[in-house]
Amino acid sequence: MKNYFLLIIALSVALSGTAQTSAEDALNILRNHTLIVKLIVPEKKMEALLKANKKEEMLAVQKETERLHENLIQAFYTTYTFGKVAFIYSTEMYRLAEGDASALFDARGSPLEKLPTTWLFIELSESPQRSINGFVVRDKEHYVLSPPFPYFVSQWGFLHLSTRSFPSMISEWQDKLNRFALRL
Repeated sequence: MKNYFLLIIALSVALSGTAQTSAEDALNILRNHTLIVKLIVPEKKMEALLKANKKEEMLAVQKETERLHENLIQAFYTTYTFGKVAFIYSTEMYRLAEGDASALFDARGSPLEKLPTTWLFIELSESPQRSINGFVVRDKEHYVLSPPFPYFVSQWGFLHLSTRSFPSMISEWQDKLNRFALRL
C-alpha cells in the first residue's frame, strides 16, 4: 500500500511538471488572442565580450542582433495572417511577468496599451528534440507545445543545404496550422 501511495505521488509530480496547453487550445489562442514573438538578445555573449575587452566584437554582435530582430519583425508583420502578433525582447520578459503591457510592442515599435488575455510565444531557437534551429512555439508558461500541434518549423531548406527565409518559414507554419485546423 505504501508503494502504491508513493507511485501516485510520483506520477502527480511528474504530470504537473509537464502540463501544457492542449493543441486545440493553442489553435484557439492563435486565432482569437495573440502570438508573441520573443526576440532573443544574447546578453551573456555581449557581457562576456565586454568583460574580455572586445568592445568592437560586442558592437558587431549587437548590430547583427538588431538586424535579425528587424528581419523577424518585418517577416511576421508582412507574412503572419493567422491572428494578432506582438513582439518582446527577451530582456523584457520580467516586465511581461509583472503584467506590464508596454513590454510588448507592435511591428511599428509602438508599445501595447493593454495586456492580451492569453498568448503563445514563438522564438527562433533550437528544437528540443532535434537540436535544429527554427521557430519553436511555447505556451504562456514557456513549455514547448507538442504534437499534434505544429510547434516547430526548421530554418533549414532541402537536405540542410540552405537556410530558409523567415517569410518562407512563417508561410510553412501557417500552412501547417491551417491543415491542423481542418483536422479538428
